[in-house]
Amino acid sequence: MNERQDDWYDLLPLAEFQHNNHIHSATQHPPFLLDTGRLPCMGFEPQQNPSGLETVNEFTERMRTAIKEAKLSQKVTYLFCDELDIVSKELRSRVRQATKDVVKSEV
Repeated sequence: MNERQDDWYDLLPLAEFQHNNHIHSATQHPPFLLDTGRLPCMGFEPQQNPSGLETVNEFTERMRTAIKEAKLSQKVTYLFCDELDIVSKELRSRVRQATKDVVKSEV
């Protein structure tokens, strides 16, 4: 940033990239990885071929499994929230109706 701090808008893409490439506490994964299944190429990483070492391949597979599980957990959470919203609306509707019935019976 310059000393007048009026060039922040030009730096937003860098801040967004850093945020999306950082491991988040809720998912334990960077959003880029969860969204696309890979980390973005920044132009200076060495290209890595599959290793001949079994432990490296096991680690890679474990990470792929963790990503799939995190994505599934996210989908389940969204589905649960949708269902909870539906149940909540239905319950509110029933309470309103029950309240109307009680008021009518008292009159």
